Amino acid sequence: MAGPSPDQPLGAEAAASLTVSVVIPVFNGEHYIRPALLSVIQQTYPAAEIIVVYQTSSDNSLEILDSFDQVGGLKVVHQPNPGLAAARNTGVEAASGDLVAFLDQDDVWFPDKLAAQVPLFEDMDVGVAGSFMTYLGPGNRPFGTRGEVVDGRGEDIAAARIMPFAASSMICRRSVLLEVGGFDTELIVPIDDFDCLSRMAASHRVDTVPRSLGYYRMRPDSLSFSRFYDLQRGILFLQDRIQHRRRGEEIAWTDWLAEHPTTIWEKWHERKQLLYRRAGLFWIGGRRGRGIAYMTIAALMGPRYVVQRAWQQFRTERHPPLAVLTE
Repeated sequence: MAGPSPDQPLGAEAAASLTVSVVIPVFNGEHYIRPALLSVIQQTYPAAEIIVVYQTSSDNSLEILDSFDQVGGLKVVHQPNPGLAAARNTGVEAASGDLVAFLDQDDVWFPDKLAAQVPLFEDMDVGVAGSFMTYLGPGNRPFGTRGEVVDGRGEDIAAARIMPFAASSMICRRSVLLEVGGFDTELIVPIDDFDCLSRMAASHRVDTVPRSLGYYRMRPDSLSFSRFYDLQRGILFLQDRIQHRRRGEEIAWTDWLAEHPTTIWEKWHERKQLLYRRAGLFWIGGRRGRGIAYMTIAALMGPRYVVQRAWQQFRTERHPPLAVLTE
């Protein structure tokens, strides 16, 4: 699956000749990995290789991967379950493309995802790019959009004040990933994508395609729900660690926790965020009454937050049905 031949050079590189390696970590992903893989195979800008990092699972993920053994460029790398950050690093190390694109096992790309993003790397200052993604809830119902325009917000990204797009929309120069040392496997909470992006943004420009280029699943058992409070504390730790490192200092997670007990205001803010997310999940899942109830409580706790998030996320876009992408 070689990339298309360039018609004309773009900047210092011929953007149309850039090769793309796709990295997909898999762990107990039997319900999702087939549509994820199909969405990569069907890209209009073909990936040079698809690297699946298979982490020892208790389901039929491996059998599903074996059914794709005739797909050219597909490589399955086996390793014990080391966590998502280590799996992503393994994929980057095995990659040979100019660019590395990441896809979580439960997400799906639209066919023009790579074709829309690769030209952004015509600008040699761009080290990483993302895009909006459409939320996909229970029953494969699309609703709302995740993503932010990043123009002029490089410092906010470098300081980990915003994560402007989902990891499944992220595509990076491999050289930049190696330069920053890849994903941090020592982080206690799963914010390795946030951390890696902030380090890349400190020295390279981040760009975004301001439209949806894939489906991002919302699941009650996802880390964004099951470890929500840990994630929020982890983001605050990451922001503080960045400031310490700029001063040439280091701070450990355990020390930081001891020095920063959760305040009442932080608990209030985190609670309204979780209620807002749960409202969206219930609404997408067809449980409108509970969705309205949770949204009402969240709005009473933080009306400005709810209005801003809803305005940002509830954009209506035309997108291909999931069934069309995964046939």
